[in-house]
Amino acid sequence: MRRIIDTDLRSFGELLTDLRYEATHLVRREIDLAKAEMTEKSKQAVQHSKAILAGAAIGIMAGLTLCLTLAAAAFALFALFTPVAVAIWLGPLVLTIVLGVAAWLAIRAGLKRLQAQRMRPDQTADSLQENQQWLQEKVS
Repeated sequence: MRRIIDTDLRSFGELLTDLRYEATHLVRREIDLAKAEMTEKSKQAVQHSKAILAGAAIGIMAGLTLCLTLAAAAFALFALFTPVAVAIWLGPLVLTIVLGVAAWLAIRAGLKRLQAQRMRPDQTADSLQENQQWLQEKVS
């Protein structure tokens, strides 16, 4: 019969010290991973926010240009059916409502995309679960 001899002659205290060191080192590495992952996700969120702001700015410029063009057209159209005093404010009012709805739809679409992005550090969470299992195996 063959006998297996354990050549690790470290004391129980040394083993605990090593385990504490490895666990501490592991926790530090997990914190570094979480920082890196959250930095990446934050950069993505900033990019999405920039797209929302760019869309809003372009929408404002387009809206102003469109307002100038359509205000004149709306005034001329409403002047055919209403007195000039009514047409002068009714045309821009209808235009403002239409542009407001368009802006609301664009902002809502951007917010949905931003909310769809998960800000949870998934890799870190998975790694922490693996580390917990590893630590449990070491302790038992």
